[in-house]
Amino acid sequence: TVCSAILMKCGASIQVVKLSTAVIYCVRPFFLNLYVKKNYHLDINVKVQGEPIKQKWNGIAQHIAAIVFDSTDIIILTVFSTLKDVSVYSVYYLVVSAIKQLFNTVTSGIQSILGDLYVRDDKNKFKQFFYVVEWAVHTLTVFIMGCTSQLIVPFVLVYTKGVNDANYNQSFFGYIITLAYGLYCLRLPYHMMIRASGKYKETQGSYIYSAIMNIVISAVMVKKLGLIGVAVGTSVAMGYQVMWLLSYVYKNIIFTSKKHCVKLIVIDAISSILGIIVCGVINIATISSWGSLIISGVITTIIWGILVVAFNFLFYREYMISVCKRIFNR
Repeated sequence: TVCSAILMKCGASIQVVKLSTAVIYCVRPFFLNLYVKKNYHLDINVKVQGEPIKQKWNGIAQHIAAIVFDSTDIIILTVFSTLKDVSVYSVYYLVVSAIKQLFNTVTSGIQSILGDLYVRDDKNKFKQFFYVVEWAVHTLTVFIMGCTSQLIVPFVLVYTKGVNDANYNQSFFGYIITLAYGLYCLRLPYHMMIRASGKYKETQGSYIYSAIMNIVISAVMVKKLGLIGVAVGTSVAMGYQVMWLLSYVYKNIIFTSKKHCVKLIVIDAISSILGIIVCGVINIATISSWGSLIISGVITTIIWGILVVAFNFLFYREYMISVCKRIFNR
């Protein structure tokens, strides 16, 4: 970031800026290699007997399907729509992809804990920990994506102020793309459970079908609805994947009723709709600068924070107390 900023200030071309980034990223594996050799004594001469990584090809198939899924929108827009739509989509994607990365980073360490509890065969502790993780992800998703749904368009308009190559004021598209990546975040607990339990072969079909579904729906709808068409395709395909993975995890991994999750989803929906209505009624003043965006962001965060805390205090008080104690103790 520092290197890129300095080069931009010096007037360097985009090619030079990206080249510097590439060089820096190439240096990182070198230092990682030194660290591993210093801290881990690995015997590279051990002969492998049998298959050391079961279902690895199924895992690769899932990964390829995920890459296809993530790339579909831009490719469909490039082929079937205009480059103006690609430009608009890229700016909105800048926001939701950052949030997506945030959720992936926050939850990355949880998967190993789930895997550890799974192989220990402590079913009660395993279920309870999963329930807390599931609740936490749902709660954070509603809060963060709720705020995003209200602020994504104002942010984009301020961010692209003075840029007139396309119409960046796409309110409905902002809601749909936020919904699509909100569903992605809701999918994470179930995706982590599948990876922690090694159920790649049993679940790879859902990843492949959702990728195909995204391509087909987006290609069909983009001609009539443009940007909204690809966002709808992503939302429908992601919604299918969430429901499929949810059902599989509850039926085949934790072996319990889906009542707990159904309750979560109903509360998510009610609190989200209520939050959108309240923000619409308050009708925050017109945002035209970074200062007014920050003020609106604070107000929006307070509104959604109150709603999320109130709903969870009513329905999931024990989880709130448990998580707060953990954070306080740390």
